Amino acid sequence: MSGLRVEGLAVAFGQRSVLRAVTLAPLQPGTLTAVIGPNAAGKSTLLRAIAGLSPLHAGAVFVGNTRIDRLGLRHRARYVRYVPQVYATSARLAVGDAVLVAARAGNPTAARREGDRAVARTLARTGIADLVDRLVCDLSGGQQQLVALAQGLVSPAPVLLLDEPTSALDLRNQLEALHLVRSAARDDGIAVAMALHDLSLAARYADRVILLSHGSVAADGSAAAVVGDDACGAAYGVQLTATTSPSGALLIEASLP
Repeated sequence: MSGLRVEGLAVAFGQRSVLRAVTLAPLQPGTLTAVIGPNAAGKSTLLRAIAGLSPLHAGAVFVGNTRIDRLGLRHRARYVRYVPQVYATSARLAVGDAVLVAARAGNPTAARREGDRAVARTLARTGIADLVDRLVCDLSGGQQQLVALAQGLVSPAPVLLLDEPTSALDLRNQLEALHLVRSAARDDGIAVAMALHDLSLAARYADRVILLSHGSVAADGSAAAVVGDDACGAAYGVQLTATTSPSGALLIEASLP
């Protein structure tokens, strides 16, 4: 199955236009795409619209040849998994049970034993196997974010959408989470799109970077091409300087004009 394609996507809340005719070339299986842009650029809305959580004013969303914006949420979950920035739950679920719920949502016909095995693999993969019996509501924000990531990975769909997956994580866990996400894209053959604020992390881990500004695509290409473009600094209202670390990673420094 080929990747995710977006055509002429528009979202408005009342009279306020949030996304304006966003068209994206296919996000290919096995790749990681970072969606960047200043606050209120439309990053989260774009991911939520693709996932079916924000109503479309116009446009279409395809995974392969299937137009998924016409599908109900349960059917769409076979094609797209969405992980929000904030894990919000009032249910007193243990971590293992929370991830099992996600596994069964992605594969409702699977046997319980198969689901249990998938949960165990995913908790080990995300480094939170020791939390299996802890209540999600008792965890730190960073731990809850890792649980949400495990929910997104436990039953892989062709497309995984992550909204600020590192926002509550410490430095080591940020690196481990993004390494895991990139590996999952390549090993599982899925297309991953994530909203990020840290341009250096986006440049380090993403195969492709999409810059949103005022609800439209301002730039789309490799990290070096997008972050090095004048449009990127202009979108954020800063001056950006790109340098290369001794390991070859692209580092982005921002300064006020």
